[in-house]
Amino acid sequence: MKLDYATLISPYSLFFHRVGHIKCPTLKEIWNPDITYSSYNIFLSLLMMDMQTYCEKFNPEKNEWFNSLSDEGKQALNIFDMIAEDRKLREQYIYVLEFFFVENVSWDDYTRMFYTYLDTDENGVPIPVGAISKPIWNELCDAILQRCGVKNKDSKDDKPKFKNKIAEKIWLKTQEGKKKQKEKESKSMELPNIISAVSAFSKTLNIINIWDLTVYQTYDQFKRLRNNVFFDISSTSVAAYGDEKGQYNSEQWYETIEEN
Repeated sequence: MKLDYATLISPYSLFFHRVGHIKCPTLKEIWNPDITYSSYNIFLSLLMMDMQTYCEKFNPEKNEWFNSLSDEGKQALNIFDMIAEDRKLREQYIYVLEFFFVENVSWDDYTRMFYTYLDTDENGVPIPVGAISKPIWNELCDAILQRCGVKNKDSKDDKPKFKNKIAEKIWLKTQEGKKKQKEKESKSMELPNIISAVSAFSKTLNIINIWDLTVYQTYDQFKRLRNNVFFDISSTSVAAYGDEKGQYNSEQWYETIEEN
């Protein structure tokens, strides 16, 4: 499910039918000493974790079993199956979900589902608002990640087949350069750096008031500022030298930046 731009930039929670209300956390909430930015990154990693990653890095004892499954068997599983089996893992996910939901979150062993709730009855038993089960797990995680400006799946370059060793060597060299460039770009796009850059460059946002923005709003403002830098350069050039080729776009500053 792809969330629309109006939903992504909204400061209000998103109602997920029969589940609960998904928050888009503010920078202030993320940097809260009870959470911290490091924990927030762990939360995102857990929301993106698939079965293969879980078996390889989180629980290597499951790796041989997982690799022995057929392709159909692997596709039938998702991380929710492991959550239902692994109590420690489940406790971590309760902590993650409670950060991103308005409601509290609990687990029921009988139904093997998470439940969201706001109140409890006279016996202290949670009164459910909604439920989180395996069929909606991937869609739910993706919605949370979208509201945090995160793409769930990274595209990977598949290694091609080579006619000879020289061609393979050249390809590997180009990949090394791409990897270094991606690492450099990745550091520049880390949230703390973006907060600092936007605070220093924006005419209205600063290091004092930026903490009230949601994560997605912060990324959004960064993209706008970056686009407007190019617009200002283009405008200055046209003012000084004219626009003989008719390439200047006076409407560029407010064109949509939403990705398809």
